[in-house]
Amino acid sequence: MHYNVDVKATVPPKKGLPPKKISKSDLSMIRDQLFADHPQTLPLLKTAYDGEKSIFSAVPLPEETFTVEVSKGEDERAVSYTVTITLVNKLELRKLRDYLSCRVYSIPRDILQGMDLVVKENPARSTIALGRYFFPNNPPMVQRDLEPGIIAIGGFQHSLKTTAQGLSLCLDSSVLSFRKKMSVLDFLHDRIRGFNLAEFWKYKKAVEEELLGLKVNVTHRRTKQKYTIARLTPKDTRHITFPILGQDGQNLPGSTSLLAYFKQKYGINIEYKDIPALDFGGNKTN
Repeated sequence: MHYNVDVKATVPPKKGLPPKKISKSDLSMIRDQLFADHPQTLPLLKTAYDGEKSIFSAVPLPEETFTVEVSKGEDERAVSYTVTITLVNKLELRKLRDYLSCRVYSIPRDILQGMDLVVKENPARSTIALGRYFFPNNPPMVQRDLEPGIIAIGGFQHSLKTTAQGLSLCLDSSVLSFRKKMSVLDFLHDRIRGFNLAEFWKYKKAVEEELLGLKVNVTHRRTKQKYTIARLTPKDTRHITFPILGQDGQNLPGSTSLLAYFKQKYGINIEYKDIPALDFGGNKTN
């Protein structure tokens, strides 16, 4: 069955501004949270989602409007959305059989679209997806060292095609360069000749050239959160302070140091106090 999915933010845009477009990654996150909230009526493993407007399902889904709250991670404020699911079409696989056996000559494109999405659903969730290609990294199909901190990983693109012999799964392979999965400091040691933490400011320009614009995952939180490095902080980590936020998001009197914050909230003693921290942009606590 083919369903249409309409997602809207519960809070309307500010007066005079058009609604903000919801990214495909956010739409997939909203879908995952919705199905996690209603596993009995919305079984995740029996559906395939195109990341935008269409869900294909092996079982009937409720045609109604749901409210779902999504947070991108720890310390991130939840955003509320309404999701409306409506039936578009009931797909009849006999039409594909009739076409493949030459009983009819019109291509059942809706069925092929649904089946193509189904075979892409699992790799889309478990690999690195770039364009139409999927790059498995755990374990990789192919992995080769190219240069310090950089590796080549093999990937694939697949699609369904109708042929005289029946339905065929076509595969194309590709190889693309990626940065190795490692800590930021290990990456800098690999990439910058002679890099020495004791003389960090001597290498500051080279560090910025390697790191700015790089996407990294934080490891101190329970949830996996990815950020883009915007800059290095102008101060060493031991001298960084910021306002204390209350539960309502408003500033409280006084401030706290980054060292004290990590110790109190995560039980972590920051090891490298005399180098800058990574600034992810956005609010002051990033």
